[in-house]
Amino acid sequence: ILDVSRLDSDAVPLRPERTDPRHVIGECLRGLEVGFARRDLTVETQVAPGLGSLLLDRRILRQIVLNLLSNAMKF
Repeated sequence: ILDVSRLDSDAVPLRPERTDPRHVIGECLRGLEVGFARRDLTVETQVAPGLGSLLLDRRILRQIVLNLLSNAMKF
């Protein structure tokens, strides 16, 4: 929630660039795979067919995905 508040208040400057979100998600999954394996959890991803690169801030998307995956692992 704090991260979202900072984004809403423009406290974090956005740096949009053309990025394939699948690559960012894959990086996040690889970074957390040991934690998921320790807990005997599996993660499945589904991406819409034909989804290409999008104009987005790679580090913000990475933070969002890591937060979601970390929460999924904990709970």
